[in-house]
Amino acid sequence: MAFFFLGALVILVVAFIVWDIRRTRRRKESLYQDHTGAWVWIDHSGEERRSDTHPEEPGGEWYSDGSGDGGDGGGGDGGGGD
Repeated sequence: MAFFFLGALVILVVAFIVWDIRRTRRRKESLYQDHTGAWVWIDHSGEERRSDTHPEEPGGEWYSDGSGDGGDGGGGDGGGGD
């Protein structure tokens, strides 16, 4: 039973790593600067994203300073619903 659990855990970790590599590759391959100077790319969800700052520079959407917060500026309304 423990081997089954360990095997499943290894498969999940490998699947996540592959997903993350593909997501990063898709972002980088689609990144360009438009005529207004904004950086544009296709995110892993298929949506077009835009930023005035290069996404890999400090303050950019992909930048990670090692703080562990993922570099995501947040989003959403933060609440549930009725």
